Amino acid sequence: ALLVGPGAPPRPFLTDEHWRALSSLIPGDIDGLSLDRSQTHAFPALRFSLLADEGGFLDGDILALRPGGGFDVSVSESALTSALGLPTSSIDVDAFEFDAVGGLYFSLQNDLPGSVLGDLADGDVLYFSTAGQLSRPFTEAAVQQALNQATGSSSVVGDVQGIAWLGSGISVAVQSPSAFDGAVLQLTPVAQILSTEAELGLGGAEFDGL
Repeated sequence: ALLVGPGAPPRPFLTDEHWRALSSLIPGDIDGLSLDRSQTHAFPALRFSLLADEGGFLDGDILALRPGGGFDVSVSESALTSALGLPTSSIDVDAFEFDAVGGLYFSLQNDLPGSVLGDLADGDVLYFSTAGQLSRPFTEAAVQQALNQATGSSSVVGDVQGIAWLGSGISVAVQSPSAFDGAVLQLTPVAQILSTEAELGLGGAEFDGL
């Protein structure tokens, strides 16, 4: 995991050596990333999902670091599939973010037909409330429209790779086009690019999580 921001080069926040100190499991790939704002310490506040099942955890689980080391399941894959009305399905949480009241914004790695909200796309942004209710605040088409509005590009966004709650609303990182896959796109009524790849010093790399 890296810390990035305008005016400063990307710098490590969480490396393999950190994982080794915190747990016996060094994740093969982090798929989604967020922070619990009620926590005051950086590492215990971290929430993350995995690209693949490993260490007894599922790629649809959202995990938390225990203050004393090791991982706990913060939100289980089964809780999300039950809310989706597909309790026997297997899902991969590709991006997620908690809001100020503990609700969960998330996006899936793959399209998912037949949910309680209808057929879902991997570019949809879903919301799982603390009361257990599910909604779809942004469809993939809405994310596409936001990118078109903010950049003038007509390229297909593909997947939502990262989600961030920035106080003024939801921002995302998208899979394509390559000129903007390392940028932060704000999904406000007047969409805008908050940070470009060049400003963040990513050198053409894409975001896998925010």
